[in-house]
Amino acid sequence: MKTSHDLDSDIAEHETRERLLRRVQKFIDKWSTKLGVEPPGEVRIRRMKTFWASIEDRRRGGRIWINRALADASDKVLEYTVVHELIHLRTRGHSETFCKLMGEALPDWRARKSAAFDLGMKLKTNGWPRR
Repeated sequence: MKTSHDLDSDIAEHETRERLLRRVQKFIDKWSTKLGVEPPGEVRIRRMKTFWASIEDRRRGGRIWINRALADASDKVLEYTVVHELIHLRTRGHSETFCKLMGEALPDWRARKSAAFDLGMKLKTNGWPRR
């Protein structure tokens, strides 16, 4: 049986995930048209050990997965992550084309990538990922 503390924790986690979903959706709405891609049909949040996000194209369900740890990320890091994944709908891998598209969308994308790396290091120092 769950205690009131457990229920409070569950409610807080649900609210955190909902806030993250709204933030992600805001960036998907902003960038899908600008990048000329079909927006993902579904956004899901999960704990991920090694990635900030992943995306499947429409043939595989059109789903974007976002790491739960990004709930603590700045808007710049979250926007970078969403744009990064949406660009993968235009080009696979991290080729010159990918870098060119990232630069056109977010001229400071390398600084944002570095901030994402720093966030990951900070979280790992604090025991992330937690179950």
